[in-house]
Amino acid sequence: NVINRVAKSLKTLYRRAVIDGLIEYRQNPCFGIDIDKPESSNRRSLTAEEFKRLMALVESAPPSARIAAVRIGLVTGMRKGEVLGLTWRAVDLEAGKLSVNQQFTQDKSLKKPKSKAGNRILSIDENTVCYLVRWRKEQSLILEMRGIKQSLDTPVVNSENGEFQDPRAFSR
Repeated sequence: NVINRVAKSLKTLYRRAVIDGLIEYRQNPCFGIDIDKPESSNRRSLTAEEFKRLMALVESAPPSARIAAVRIGLVTGMRKGEVLGLTWRAVDLEAGKLSVNQQFTQDKSLKKPKSKAGNRILSIDENTVCYLVRWRKEQSLILEMRGIKQSLDTPVVNSENGEFQDPRAFSR
């Protein structure tokens, strides 16, 4: 996968050099190099039983950023980056809705969804609304003890310093 990304970057770079007249087409060292695409990973969804077991664990755990992330992912199907990019501004607890309009990426930056379909509004169930109400209050207290004021721009899934959670740290 890394080799494919590097090869793609090099091909793009040298193609741009040809377009800009920096090198001639025949001088492009990437000319004629074809790298096979990596095999797609065999992702699978949770079975209904696995979902029930995981949700039971989530419901029995005390409110925390990581548990909130897992719960939101379970009930909405949002991608990890979308969940990690969620701020309280995008959460309408009265209407039971979440607005997906950004994602927090591996390079620790906020980016818009890749397509128009990525911008969407999702409904959440009443139990998740209640959980998020509890988590918001708990998060506010935790952040306040650290001298941080919670705001609408505070990530729902925050790091210890109130910032967006590092996607790699979250996965670990």
